[in-house]
Amino acid sequence: MANRRLFLFLILMLLSFQTLLTTAHEDPSYKEVQVGVLLDMESWVGKIVYGCITQAISDFYTENPHYRTRLVFTKRDTQGETLRALSAALDLLENSKVKAIIGPESTAQARFLENPYFLRIAEDETTQFKGIAGMVESFEAKNVIVICEDTTDGREMAAYMFSAFQEKRIQVKHTSLISTSASKEQVEEDLHKLQTMETMVFVVHTQPSLTAHLFSRAKELGMMGEGYMWIITSKTTNLLNSMDAEAIKSMQGAVGFRSYFPASRKLYNFASKWREEHYALNPFKEFKELDIVGTSLLDEMLRLNFQSLGGEFKLLNGRTISKAMEVVNVIGKGDRRVGFWMMANGGEFVKEIGKSNSFSNHGLESIIWPGGSETSPK
Repeated sequence: MANRRLFLFLILMLLSFQTLLTTAHEDPSYKEVQVGVLLDMESWVGKIVYGCITQAISDFYTENPHYRTRLVFTKRDTQGETLRALSAALDLLENSKVKAIIGPESTAQARFLENPYFLRIAEDETTQFKGIAGMVESFEAKNVIVICEDTTDGREMAAYMFSAFQEKRIQVKHTSLISTSASKEQVEEDLHKLQTMETMVFVVHTQPSLTAHLFSRAKELGMMGEGYMWIITSKTTNLLNSMDAEAIKSMQGAVGFRSYFPASRKLYNFASKWREEHYALNPFKEFKELDIVGTSLLDEMLRLNFQSLGGEFKLLNGRTISKAMEVVNVIGKGDRRVGFWMMANGGEFVKEIGKSNSFSNHGLESIIWPGGSETSPK
């Protein structure tokens, strides 16, 4: 079902809390557990995460009425800024005395907050850049143009992408940084410049609203025709099923990398319940998560190894172990899976997980590129 992949975060968070709650339960008296929430409260991500947190905690206490603890949330609005996120995290830890922190949303903010008690449960969005560089290499393209947001996070992600392409000896001809509040005219002006650069391979790492804006203008300028290659990252693809029909129509032929979690009945049920309760207020979904905790809780969490809604969950060096990303092709009213990028052994593309690669079409199913062509652009 649409966006079922995105609910893994809430279940992992819930299981982290279960450890925390078990620790608190050792005290026979009723106990409140202080938890900080560090999000951009005006972003799609922040609004959806907070709504999902409410449901996850409600579900937990419904299923575990014997716990004599209650989570008390203290919110801090990062406004999408890295320094504000750091300041808010310190305030939560030192003044509010929280036992854990949920958030922040971006990789740049997460990296800035790293310390010995930092556990990264969400996927590191930079991991996919190696897969994207591998895809561009497999289709024998020599040059690319990278498009990111003109933010601290966007500039940092652009640098990581540059390194990934450099490892494959692929030249980044230009990096375009676009303001998240850019007007139609500003986006068109930037795309006009890109048209003159003799490169028709673009990699886009922007939030869905800006991505939709960008592709709409690109289509108007004839940049979604045959010969173009557009690759979008999970920052948009994880939310693809929440984008409107016009946005999807303008993105026809694009290829995207998406977080992959195996389908299950529990995952379906959780997503269905969330959608029923929150969809009318929050039509878009995406989230990121990290925990900052004390030593005893940290030790317990490092030993966690269980089957979550998203498959096996365990930590290695304080990070979750991701095995695969889904590769999709934007076609028709949505997308279709064309294969997977397997992260082990340097990364390879396969049509199906667990089956040997036929090595035809670079390990992926046939891709319909912009303009309807099945011949890969260079």
